[in-house]
Amino acid sequence: MTKAVKNWSAFGDIVHWLRETDPKASILSIRSAVWERCKSGRVRARGRRRTYSWDRFPKLSPADPEFVRLSEEYSHVDPTLEEISPGEWRDLAFFVRPVHKVGEEYLMGFARALDELNSPVELRSKSKHRLAWVDVEFCQEDVAREWPHTQREVERDAVKQDTNTGLSADLGGGGAAEAGSSIRRKAPVSDRELRSWYQKRVSGLTASGGSSSGEQDWEAAKQEFSGRVTRARVRAIREQMTPEHWKKQGRRSALGGS
Repeated sequence: MTKAVKNWSAFGDIVHWLRETDPKASILSIRSAVWERCKSGRVRARGRRRTYSWDRFPKLSPADPEFVRLSEEYSHVDPTLEEISPGEWRDLAFFVRPVHKVGEEYLMGFARALDELNSPVELRSKSKHRLAWVDVEFCQEDVAREWPHTQREVERDAVKQDTNTGLSADLGGGGAAEAGSSIRRKAPVSDRELRSWYQKRVSGLTASGGSSSGEQDWEAAKQEFSGRVTRARVRAIREQMTPEHWKKQGRRSALGGS
């Protein structure tokens, strides 16, 4: 019997997870790697299936502007999340909706969008020439297992950070091995969870008249997520979501050596 999946990740979370050790990895190459693993059954995925009332579709290219319109006109999205079988993945391909730019041809926009993260993940059927799945997510446990090199990098980073801050004074001998094994089993925190946590942190501190420096945010994130997030991601979320006076405080602390 297949073990039930508890945690699912969006495609954007996988991109962040892999780029922590390979910042230059293209989104196109990551899409290809994920597709191969889903097709082989090594990474499980789920989504909402498009059900069609009309099955005789014209053979439109996915880069044709009519492709999306016809798919949406003759289908409805099932509200139930359903696991996508490895066998079905053989007929599927990633699809993204290009964001129109003035003066850009639709075909060029379509090619550009495949290497961007602006749209939710959709899948199209290659044989039926239509959209097939929306809101696609991937099993966190499978992703963490398939890219173990990334896990080792996160493990080393987490252990080093704990050692430097004195939080792992007891990480000696077998204790260090135990901690390493624990970290290896943990998938990265999703963007959604990280943003939700940080938004609550900002709201709580602001309501009490407090603030936080970059270093304090990082310490709080380590305590909250225990090796499942990197400093770079905390820094990025801080840049996006903090009040301006918090950012100034962080810069003063850094210059002052505190």
